[in-house]
Amino acid sequence: MGESRRSRLHLGAAAAVGYAVVFAALCTFHVPAIALAAYFVIPTALVAIAGGALAGAGGSMLSMLLVLLAGVLNADSAASTTLSFATSGRMVALLSTGVLVGWFADRNRQLLAELRLGAEHDPLTGLGNYRYYEAAVERRVEAGQTFALLLCDMDQLKDVNDGHGHSAGDAALRRLAATLQSLARPGDEVARIGGDEFCVVAAVDGPEQAAALAARFERYFASARCPATLGWASLPFEAASARELFQLADERLYARKASRSGKLRPVSQQSA
Repeated sequence: MGESRRSRLHLGAAAAVGYAVVFAALCTFHVPAIALAAYFVIPTALVAIAGGALAGAGGSMLSMLLVLLAGVLNADSAASTTLSFATSGRMVALLSTGVLVGWFADRNRQLLAELRLGAEHDPLTGLGNYRYYEAAVERRVEAGQTFALLLCDMDQLKDVNDGHGHSAGDAALRRLAATLQSLARPGDEVARIGGDEFCVVAAVDGPEQAAALAARFERYFASARCPATLGWASLPFEAASARELFQLADERLYARKASRSGKLRPVSQQSA
């Protein structure tokens, strides 16, 4: 359960207790209902913070119904004040409070979501950034999932920048990002974690499937004449932590680059 959802549940539980306490007070103490009804603003505000403007309006309506019900149950002086002009004014104010608090809560959540989106996404490609990658890996590790990390490094980006300008290099990076996104399966998470380095966090059954997934990506890059090299690793089969996972994938990536230049034997032989 997410931290945000857990907080909302706690607020909802506190609001329920608040409604019960104020309603019990209305039914118990022989004082004008208008005096105690004002305390309904507290649970109503909690509901509005937890659920937004609509929830705040609903909480306000619930408060009104509880005030009327308490007046009927008391059948005394409290009842005589429940429908008075002053009490009606307080109820309108309560409704306005619930809606306004809820609106501000909705707006605050929207702004936080926009800030989080900006903090975890790369403005050039629209993919997640390194912080997004770290969060994706952390979630899967905490959940005990089996997954793979594919590191993808764009080849010859410096040559593109030097020969055609940085705008051409940026366009090449965006094309590679779009290609990775199109190859990713539902549930896979793609991020740009460096200048010319990308990654895919993907669910797999084991190291063989991770290697096969990387090979599928490389075959597509070759057929599409998209110069890129991949490295891979899986957790928990080949690594015990996120750091080891990245290190192994990075080693395989650069071993693969070196093997293409004839400096090392192919990475498939090294990791066999």
